[in-house]
Amino acid sequence: MQGQGAQFKRFDTSVSPNAYVQVAGLIDLEDVSMSRGAVDTSLMDQTSSYMTSEAATLIDPGELSVTLEWAPSDAGQTNLQSDFESASNQSYQILYPDGTTFDFSGHITTWGKATPKEDRITRSVTLKISGAPTITTA
Repeated sequence: MQGQGAQFKRFDTSVSPNAYVQVAGLIDLEDVSMSRGAVDTSLMDQTSSYMTSEAATLIDPGELSVTLEWAPSDAGQTNLQSDFESASNQSYQILYPDGTTFDFSGHITTWGKATPKEDRITRSVTLKISGAPTITTA
C-alpha cells in the first residue's frame, strides 16, 4: 500500500457533532517507532559470572513527525498551533488509505517552518504520544 491518500486529523470539539477533522496540506508522515528499554536485574551474589539478567521496562509510544504544506488560513493548522501553545495532550488520528486508523493522545513538542528559496513553504510538527494508541483495521 502506498501512502497517497493518507490523512492527518485532529479531534475538534468546536464542530457538531465532535469529530476528527482533517488538517490540510499533508506532505509526509514519519510514523511512530515504539520502544522498550531494559533494567539490569543482575545480583552481585549470583552464581554465574558471565550472565546478566534484565527485565523489560515500560513501552515508550514514541513520536510522530508530520510535514505540512504551510496553510496559515487552515483551521486545522491554526488549531495545531493552539495545541502547541497550550502544552496539553490532545487527540489525533492518522487515517491510512485502506481505512485503517491510528488514534492517539499526545502533545506537540516541536513547531517549525521552512521557507526555502525555490520550493514550497512547509510546517514541521512533532508530536509526543502519551499512553497506548488505538489501531483500528478497516
